[in-house]
Amino acid sequence: MRHGLGAAFGLALAALFGACTPMATYPKIDGAIDWTGPQIEPVPRLMTEAIRHAWERNGSAGDPAINLPPGTPASIYDTVITRIGAGHPLIDPAEAGYHVETVRVRGMSGEVDLVYPGAAGQFEYATISLNRGITNNWHVTASRLWRIRITAPEPNYVAPAPPAEPPPTAPEYNASGAEPTTSPPSE
Repeated sequence: MRHGLGAAFGLALAALFGACTPMATYPKIDGAIDWTGPQIEPVPRLMTEAIRHAWERNGSAGDPAINLPPGTPASIYDTVITRIGAGHPLIDPAEAGYHVETVRVRGMSGEVDLVYPGAAGQFEYATISLNRGITNNWHVTASRLWRIRITAPEPNYVAPAPPAEPPPTAPEYNASGAEPTTSPPSE
């Protein structure tokens, strides 16, 4: 009886935490169900922590140029840059930057494929592994550097559209109902 209750409790906990854990890949893999996007947590958090990890390993110098996957809205760039505390969207393809290629979330673990500036001007490709617990935030647990030659991807940032011009206002009328007249300035 005692073992039966323990097993039932264990199954109930697994169902509770397993039923609400997200599984996602961003950008979406062909043929997969598109239920998420870059704005759904923990995708922005994983991108933030992976870029921060690589940037800190490179000495945290300067203002990092950040390139997120194609289709990522400008608001997510703002979120990631704010969370890192430094950075700007990569716009110039000649600028060395931190390029997020793919984000994979499987419950309480995640991986981010990242291209970033390495030694001697070469770019490096790494898979950054992250975990979280019930009581702690996402943190890097490992990074796997792939020894392949890679070139930096093209910038993906699309600036938000400027606000629309307000419609022209109607002329103001004076108290008598007549349009105001403009007189030449007096000298």
